[in-house]
This record gives sequence, C-alpha cells and structure tokens, in this order.
Amino acid sequence: MFKKKYYTITEVSKQTGLSPSRLRHLEQKNTLLKTVKIRDRRYYTNVTLSYILDNYAQIASSVVNRNQDIVNQIDILLVKFKNIVLENIEC
Repeated sequence: MFKKKYYTITEVSKQTGLSPSRLRHLEQKNTLLKTVKIRDRRYYTNVTLSYILDNYAQIASSVVNRNQDIVNQIDILLVKFKNIVLENIEC
C-alpha cells in the first residue's frame, strides 16, 4: 500500500488533507501518533500514516465538504443579488 518507510509532515498533510499544524496538534494529544525524529525532523511511519488515514482524514473531508457547501450558498446568493440589481436597473 505505502511505498516509503518514512513520510515528512508535508507528505502526510497532502495525503490526509490535514494541515501540518493540525497534525502536530494531534500528535501532542494522541499518544498513538508516534513520529520518528531523524536529524531533528519529524517523520511519520507507515503505521502512523495508516492510523491517521483511518481515524482523522474523515475530519478533513468533512471540513472540505462544509466549506464547499458555504461556497455554493454564497454563489446562489450572488446570483439572486445580481438578478435583484438588474430588475431595479430596468425599472
């Protein structure tokens, strides 16, 4: 499934949709999220990446979906506003 032994926080962030700051926060709060320090850099193992994908990637997905819903609602409101403005100009 995974091609590498270790992943940087940037790589994990891209694969999970969680920001690096969110990953660091989760690491502090959850003792199951173990990282390996190599030359003072944080690396995630395959096991940790799997755990994050299984347990936390859903969080990122729900945030993205919620943000998209908000964008869609704004688009609808902008179209309605444009129509109201056009109606008033024509009068």
